[in-house]
Amino acid sequence: MESFIFRLGNMVLIETNLNREMGNRPYADKRLILQRSAFALTRKLAEANDEWTPQRLLNWQQQLARIAASVWRIDRLSAR
Repeated sequence: MESFIFRLGNMVLIETNLNREMGNRPYADKRLILQRSAFALTRKLAEANDEWTPQRLLNWQQQLARIAASVWRIDRLSAR
């Protein structure tokens, strides 16, 4: 389980004050805080995941990768 801690899918954009409030609480508590974020992507994560499991983390990570690839058009960057 510890190998999942620093994966991209386990990271969120969150306001400093909400991050402090979350601390190291269990996901069920963090979820309520994540839902208050001003960042739509962070709220989407909390709304779509009532629990946080390794499989959900991997699914979320894949979604983030697809978003990144579409925003930064990685296929064009690697052609140079």
